[in-house]
Amino acid sequence: MGSYSSLSIENIEVDWQKNCLAIGGELFCNKDKKKLHKEYVLARPLKSVLPRLELEGYTLKNSRKILRRALLDDKSSITYKELEEKLAKIDFFNNGKYENIDSLIFNDTNYNLYSCYLDPLALLRIIIEVANNKDANLILDYMDLYKGGWITKDFLPKTSGKFLILTEGKTDTEILKLSLKKIFPYIFSYFSFANMEESPFGGTTHLVKFIKGLNSINYRENVIAIFDNDTAGNAAKLELPKNINNNIKTITLPKHKKFSKFNTIGVSNKKIKKNINGKGVAIECFLDLPEDACIRWISYDEKLKAYQGCFDTSNKKSYDSKFLNAINDPNALYNYEMLEFLWKEIIKTAIKMNEKSFNYDVY
Repeated sequence: MGSYSSLSIENIEVDWQKNCLAIGGELFCNKDKKKLHKEYVLARPLKSVLPRLELEGYTLKNSRKILRRALLDDKSSITYKELEEKLAKIDFFNNGKYENIDSLIFNDTNYNLYSCYLDPLALLRIIIEVANNKDANLILDYMDLYKGGWITKDFLPKTSGKFLILTEGKTDTEILKLSLKKIFPYIFSYFSFANMEESPFGGTTHLVKFIKGLNSINYRENVIAIFDNDTAGNAAKLELPKNINNNIKTITLPKHKKFSKFNTIGVSNKKIKKNINGKGVAIECFLDLPEDACIRWISYDEKLKAYQGCFDTSNKKSYDSKFLNAINDPNALYNYEMLEFLWKEIIKTAIKMNEKSFNYDVY
């Protein structure tokens, strides 16, 4: 008879497979193991899988394209608009009655959707957008496969390193890597980080060389290169070739309203609040800084007609140390708000890259 696995939203089955894992395994992590009806499953709140879905390329835009194409290609009896309306009305708890989403969409208890294939992951993305039961759980039932010897304990698909993060130096990379694991552990495996400690690359000049090198060898993996949002970083980006491959994205650290009136100090040694966006924003600006944190204006760039701003070395080291101590101490009081803002911007970049490169033709 074989062994089966299924992907369900509470009592509504979205996908099932015989002798292999149901679609959607990449949306779960090992911490999602739960006990349900005396058996172990993987389960997590439906709305919480959105980041992984979108990093896999299943954005709202892409998912709508996939489903519209499927309905048109198979000359379905319903339109895409009707599909969304039906998905919005489904009660995924359904009074404990177990049903298949195919039959609910097409109003046929005997309907099998394999004659009109609707990608389960695209369906999930639309459901997250329109469903009323946003507190429902997504459940992967795999125990029958495990008992049948089809999968092992470490069966979850690997998602490591879909995006390589490059920075100007070792400290930037360390702060980004540790903060991601702290703030967004669920998607940590989607990002890898260049080991700046063991490579010759460091600073804006070397980061530009690194990008040029990857571009020249047609490196195929997704790369996000992050420059400081300061005068040196903006000057360095002018040295980049115009024909960079689509899988390599260069960005600067994002602007923030807090940086529009930031303590600065120049040759007069007087503190003045000025806008440091584009002139003095380094990774340390996103740490938990004291109220008196101050950027010092140093060298002047003739081409950009702007001074370069940076923290004094001793202060910079103290900010870095405070962060590292907090990361290593679960009881430490530390404000990760700015780092969370930074990572949300980087994640947006990653999702847009995948959205553009996503291949619909296989559906």
